[in-house]
Amino acid sequence: MTVKMVKSVNRTMEILELFDRKRKPLPAVEIAEELGYPLASTHEILKTLAELDYLSYGTPKWTYVPSRKFPGVVDWVNDLTSDYSRLLDLMAALNDETKETVNLSRRARKHVKIIKGYECRHQIGVSSKPGTSMPVTQSLTGLVSLAVMSDSELELFLRKIKELDPQQYQELDRSMLDEVIAEVRKYGASSRCGLRVDGIGAVCFPVVSESSDETLVIGIVGPSDRIREEANSHRRIIKRLVEQFNVRTIYPIRLQ
Repeated sequence: MTVKMVKSVNRTMEILELFDRKRKPLPAVEIAEELGYPLASTHEILKTLAELDYLSYGTPKWTYVPSRKFPGVVDWVNDLTSDYSRLLDLMAALNDETKETVNLSRRARKHVKIIKGYECRHQIGVSSKPGTSMPVTQSLTGLVSLAVMSDSELELFLRKIKELDPQQYQELDRSMLDEVIAEVRKYGASSRCGLRVDGIGAVCFPVVSESSDETLVIGIVGPSDRIREEANSHRRIIKRLVEQFNVRTIYPIRLQ
Protein backbone atom coordinates (compact mmCIF):
# COMPACT_ATOMS: atom_id res chain seq x y z
CA MET A 1 0.00 0.00 0.00
CA THR A 2 1.33 3.43 -0.99
CA VAL A 3 1.08 6.04 1.76
CA LYS A 4 0.97 9.74 0.91
CA MET A 5 3.60 11.48 2.99
CA VAL A 6 2.44 14.60 4.86
CA LYS A 7 5.36 16.99 4.47
CA SER A 8 4.99 18.79 7.80
CA VAL A 9 4.74 15.52 9.75
CA ASN A 10 7.71 14.07 7.90
CA ARG A 11 9.79 17.17 8.65
CA THR A 12 8.74 17.23 12.30
CA MET A 13 9.83 13.63 12.81
CA GLU A 14 13.14 14.20 11.02
CA ILE A 15 13.79 17.20 13.28
CA LEU A 16 13.16 15.06 16.36
CA GLU A 17 15.44 12.33 14.95
CA LEU A 18 18.13 14.98 14.39
CA PHE A 19 17.92 15.99 18.07
CA ASP A 20 18.30 12.31 18.96
CA ARG A 21 21.44 12.01 16.84
CA LYS A 22 23.04 15.31 17.88
CA ARG A 23 22.01 15.14 21.57
CA LYS A 24 22.47 18.88 22.14
CA PRO A 25 20.54 22.17 21.78
CA LEU A 26 20.30 23.23 18.12
CA PRO A 27 19.55 26.59 16.45
CA ALA A 28 16.98 26.75 13.66
CA VAL A 29 19.65 27.64 11.09
CA GLU A 30 21.68 24.49 11.84
CA ILE A 31 18.56 22.29 11.73
CA ALA A 32 17.51 23.75 8.37
CA GLU A 33 21.00 23.32 6.90
CA GLU A 34 21.43 19.79 8.25
CA LEU A 35 18.10 18.57 6.86
CA GLY A 36 17.97 20.73 3.75
CA TYR A 37 14.74 22.47 4.75
CA PRO A 38 13.71 26.08 4.04
CA LEU A 39 14.54 28.19 7.08
CA ALA A 40 11.05 29.75 7.23
CA SER A 41 9.20 26.41 7.47
CA THR A 42 11.80 25.11 9.93
CA HIS A 43 11.09 28.10 12.18
CA GLU A 44 7.34 27.41 11.95
CA ILE A 45 7.71 23.79 13.03
CA LEU A 46 10.09 24.62 15.87
CA LYS A 47 7.89 27.46 17.16
CA THR A 48 4.83 25.18 17.06
CA LEU A 49 6.61 22.45 19.03
CA ALA A 50 7.84 25.04 21.52
CA GLU A 51 4.33 26.48 21.91
CA LEU A 52 3.09 22.95 22.68
CA ASP A 53 5.90 22.60 25.27
CA TYR A 54 7.60 19.76 23.40
CA LEU A 55 10.66 21.95 22.82
CA SER A 56 12.32 24.54 25.06
CA TYR A 57 13.75 27.67 23.49
CA GLY A 58 16.50 30.08 24.39
CA THR A 59 18.98 28.14 26.52
CA PRO A 60 21.62 28.54 25.13
CA LYS A 61 20.53 31.64 23.24
CA TRP A 62 18.68 31.10 19.92
CA THR A 63 18.58 27.30 20.33
CA TYR A 64 15.90 24.66 20.79
CA VAL A 65 16.06 21.43 22.80
CA PRO A 66 13.43 18.73 23.57
CA SER A 67 11.60 19.48 26.83
CA ARG A 68 10.88 17.15 29.72
CA LYS A 69 7.32 16.79 28.43
CA PHE A 70 8.32 14.98 25.27
CA PRO A 71 9.72 11.71 26.68
CA GLY A 72 6.79 11.49 29.07
CA VAL A 73 4.36 11.18 26.17
CA VAL A 74 5.95 7.94 25.01
CA ASP A 75 7.19 6.67 28.37
CA TRP A 76 4.69 3.80 28.17
CA VAL A 77 6.92 2.27 25.49
CA ASN A 78 9.34 1.31 28.26
CA ASP A 79 6.71 -1.11 29.50
CA LEU A 80 7.08 -3.04 26.26
CA THR A 81 10.46 -4.33 27.41
CA SER A 82 8.64 -7.33 28.86
CA ASP A 83 7.54 -8.19 25.32
CA TYR A 84 11.19 -8.82 24.47
CA SER A 85 11.87 -11.28 27.29
CA ARG A 86 12.83 -14.22 25.09
CA LEU A 87 14.88 -11.99 22.81
CA LEU A 88 16.74 -10.56 25.79
CA ASP A 89 17.34 -14.05 27.18
CA LEU A 90 18.71 -15.08 23.78
CA MET A 91 20.95 -12.00 23.65
CA ALA A 92 22.28 -12.63 27.16
CA ALA A 93 23.11 -16.21 26.21
CA LEU A 94 24.83 -15.06 23.00
CA ASN A 95 26.84 -12.59 25.05
CA ASP A 96 27.81 -15.34 27.52
CA GLU A 97 28.97 -17.75 24.83
CA THR A 98 30.60 -15.41 22.30
CA LYS A 99 31.88 -12.83 24.81
CA GLU A 100 31.19 -10.20 22.11
CA THR A 101 28.89 -7.18 22.16
CA VAL A 102 25.30 -8.17 21.32
CA ASN A 103 22.83 -5.52 20.13
CA LEU A 104 19.10 -5.42 19.45
CA SER A 105 18.14 -2.85 16.81
CA ARG A 106 15.01 -1.44 15.21
CA ARG A 107 14.66 0.19 11.80
CA ALA A 108 12.90 3.56 11.87
CA ARG A 109 12.40 4.79 8.34
CA LYS A 110 15.83 5.70 6.94
CA HIS A 111 17.82 4.91 10.10
CA VAL A 112 18.42 1.89 12.28
CA LYS A 113 18.76 2.39 16.03
CA ILE A 114 20.18 0.25 18.84
CA ILE A 115 17.50 -0.25 21.51
CA LYS A 116 19.28 -2.73 23.79
CA GLY A 117 22.84 -3.96 24.14
CA TYR A 118 25.09 -6.31 26.12
CA GLU A 119 28.69 -5.19 26.44
CA CYS A 120 31.72 -7.11 25.16
CA ARG A 121 33.47 -9.29 27.75
CA HIS A 122 36.83 -9.38 26.00
CA GLN A 123 39.53 -6.97 27.09
CA ILE A 124 39.30 -5.32 23.67
CA GLY A 125 35.96 -5.05 21.91
CA VAL A 126 33.17 -2.83 20.62
CA SER A 127 31.05 -0.81 23.04
CA SER A 128 27.25 -0.98 22.89
CA LYS A 129 25.40 2.34 23.09
CA PRO A 130 21.59 2.08 23.05
CA GLY A 131 20.17 5.07 21.22
CA THR A 132 22.93 5.02 18.60
CA SER A 133 21.37 5.72 15.21
CA MET A 134 22.94 4.81 11.85
CA PRO A 135 21.86 5.30 8.23
CA VAL A 136 19.99 2.14 7.29
CA THR A 137 22.03 1.55 4.12
CA GLN A 138 25.40 2.12 5.79
CA SER A 139 25.48 -0.66 8.39
CA LEU A 140 25.12 -4.42 8.29
CA THR A 141 22.28 -4.17 10.81
CA GLY A 142 20.41 -1.85 8.46
CA LEU A 143 21.03 -3.97 5.36
CA VAL A 144 19.84 -7.09 7.20
CA SER A 145 16.66 -5.26 8.23
CA LEU A 146 15.92 -4.65 4.55
CA ALA A 147 16.16 -8.36 3.73
CA VAL A 148 12.66 -8.91 5.12
CA MET A 149 11.13 -6.72 2.40
CA SER A 150 9.79 -8.08 -0.85
CA ASP A 151 11.64 -6.94 -3.98
CA SER A 152 8.90 -4.41 -4.81
CA GLU A 153 8.85 -3.06 -1.24
CA LEU A 154 12.63 -2.70 -1.32
CA GLU A 155 12.59 -0.71 -4.56
CA LEU A 156 9.89 1.60 -3.20
CA PHE A 157 11.91 2.05 0.00
CA LEU A 158 15.07 2.92 -1.93
CA ARG A 159 13.17 5.47 -4.02
CA LYS A 160 12.06 7.13 -0.77
CA ILE A 161 15.66 7.13 0.49
CA LYS A 162 16.72 8.80 -2.76
CA GLU A 163 14.10 11.49 -2.21
CA LEU A 164 14.56 12.01 1.55
CA ASP A 165 18.31 11.47 1.89
CA PRO A 166 20.15 11.80 -1.44
CA GLN A 167 23.58 11.50 0.17
CA GLN A 168 22.71 8.20 1.85
CA TYR A 169 21.33 6.92 -1.44
CA GLN A 170 24.49 7.93 -3.32
CA GLU A 171 26.66 6.14 -0.76
CA LEU A 172 24.62 2.94 -1.03
CA ASP A 173 26.61 -0.05 -2.33
CA ARG A 174 23.78 -1.79 -4.17
CA SER A 175 25.80 -4.91 -4.96
CA MET A 176 26.65 -5.25 -1.26
CA LEU A 177 22.98 -4.83 -0.35
CA ASP A 178 21.96 -7.53 -2.82
CA GLU A 179 24.65 -9.89 -1.47
CA VAL A 180 23.54 -9.37 2.14
CA ILE A 181 19.88 -9.88 1.27
CA ALA A 182 20.65 -13.08 -0.65
CA GLU A 183 22.74 -14.37 2.25
CA VAL A 184 20.05 -13.62 4.84
CA ARG A 185 17.32 -15.23 2.76
CA LYS A 186 19.42 -18.36 2.23
CA TYR A 187 21.09 -18.76 5.63
CA GLY A 188 19.00 -16.60 7.99
CA ALA A 189 21.97 -14.38 8.89
CA SER A 190 24.78 -12.36 7.33
CA SER A 191 28.32 -11.51 8.42
CA ARG A 192 30.53 -8.68 7.20
CA CYS A 193 33.67 -6.87 8.37
CA GLY A 194 34.69 -3.27 7.79
CA LEU A 195 31.36 -2.37 6.21
CA ARG A 196 30.86 1.01 7.93
CA VAL A 197 33.87 1.25 10.23
CA ASP A 198 37.25 -0.30 9.47
CA GLY A 199 38.24 -2.91 12.01
CA ILE A 200 34.68 -3.74 13.15
CA GLY A 201 32.66 -6.75 12.02
CA ALA A 202 29.30 -8.28 12.83
CA VAL A 203 27.03 -11.28 12.41
CA CYS A 204 23.39 -10.13 12.17
CA PHE A 205 20.03 -11.86 11.81
CA PRO A 206 16.41 -10.62 11.75
CA VAL A 207 13.96 -11.78 14.42
CA VAL A 208 10.32 -11.18 15.32
CA SER A 209 9.18 -9.61 18.60
CA GLU A 210 6.90 -11.77 20.71
CA SER A 211 3.69 -9.74 20.80
CA SER A 212 3.76 -7.13 18.05
CA ASP A 213 5.23 -9.13 15.14
CA GLU A 214 7.72 -6.28 14.69
CA THR A 215 10.90 -7.15 12.83
CA LEU A 216 14.10 -6.44 14.79
CA VAL A 217 17.74 -7.30 14.20
CA ILE A 218 20.16 -8.97 16.61
CA GLY A 219 23.85 -8.43 15.94
CA ILE A 220 27.02 -9.93 17.39
CA VAL A 221 29.63 -7.17 17.01
CA GLY A 222 33.38 -7.19 17.56
CA PRO A 223 36.81 -6.54 16.06
CA SER A 224 37.00 -7.71 12.45
CA ASP A 225 39.74 -10.27 13.08
CA ARG A 226 37.71 -12.05 15.78
CA ILE A 227 34.43 -11.88 13.88
CA ARG A 228 36.05 -13.19 10.71
CA GLU A 229 37.66 -16.07 12.61
CA GLU A 230 34.60 -16.95 14.69
CA ALA A 231 31.76 -16.23 12.21
CA ASN A 232 30.93 -19.89 11.57
CA SER A 233 31.11 -20.68 15.29
CA HIS A 234 28.81 -17.74 16.03
CA ARG A 235 26.31 -19.02 13.46
CA ARG A 236 26.27 -22.43 15.12
CA ILE A 237 25.67 -20.79 18.50
CA ILE A 238 22.90 -18.62 17.04
CA LYS A 239 21.17 -21.64 15.49
CA ARG A 240 21.30 -23.62 18.75
CA LEU A 241 20.18 -20.77 21.00
CA VAL A 242 17.37 -19.63 18.70
CA GLU A 243 15.91 -23.12 18.98
CA GLN A 244 16.59 -23.30 22.72
CA PHE A 245 14.79 -20.01 23.48
CA ASN A 246 12.08 -20.57 20.87
CA VAL A 247 12.74 -17.22 19.18
CA ARG A 248 11.04 -16.58 15.86
CA THR A 249 13.42 -15.68 13.05
CA ILE A 250 12.36 -14.36 9.66
CA TYR A 251 14.35 -17.04 7.85
CA PRO A 252 15.60 -20.38 9.26
CA ILE A 253 19.16 -20.19 10.59
CA ARG A 254 21.31 -22.49 8.43
CA LEU A 255 25.04 -23.16 8.51
CA GLN A 256 27.12 -22.24 5.48
